[in-house]
Amino acid sequence: MPLNQYLETIVKRLTDLDEQVNLDSLPEVQAMRRVVSLKASFDPDRIATLCVAAALNEYQEFIHSNPVGGSYWGRFVDWAVNEGEGAPPWRRFPNRKRRRFERFRGSSLWNANLLSMDSGQVQFCLAQVMKQSPLQKTNCYPPLVLARWAHVLGREFTVVSEHPVPKDSRISRFLNGFPGIEPHDMIIEANAARRRVGRRDLNMSDFDAWVWQADASVLTQPECQG
Repeated sequence: MPLNQYLETIVKRLTDLDEQVNLDSLPEVQAMRRVVSLKASFDPDRIATLCVAAALNEYQEFIHSNPVGGSYWGRFVDWAVNEGEGAPPWRRFPNRKRRRFERFRGSSLWNANLLSMDSGQVQFCLAQVMKQSPLQKTNCYPPLVLARWAHVLGREFTVVSEHPVPKDSRISRFLNGFPGIEPHDMIIEANAARRRVGRRDLNMSDFDAWVWQADASVLTQPECQG
């Protein structure tokens, strides 16, 4: 399939995307909704901080499509309900992740109003705290999880248009199937089409969530690569 036909196919999928269903099927969003349902009252800013902490250390953990008790986001539910007390959700590389968590907890971000920032501000502040490149997946991903918490709350949170794609193995596999097509190009083309039919613009949180969903992977199957 020629490159422009690949882009056309992706754009059509994204144009037709139900953004509510797309986000609500993510395990972290399901976990967040469980936290809301289990706590009679909660501080949304404190839970936002815990969401970012969990996203920072999610790498190489076992992620179920549903946040059951033994999964990463299932354990997050218990941790967040207890307001960050007790065992955190991460299990792999515990010493390394404990140090990352302590660095985050010791920074000004721990008590910041993260929901009042935009994704770019959170990304770059995390990179400074972690002393890493802003383009590291572990710095690009937490702001998108923060956007999903805002989605659960029904609050606004700006994902900047140039927010980088958080590249992990699934994103890399997807993009390798379409060499020469950049994620931002896919989003820009899709949003132009979505505006024509009165649908809201997608952002990198939506795109990342879509790639995580099973239906995005069918585009990289052999029969789609003729």
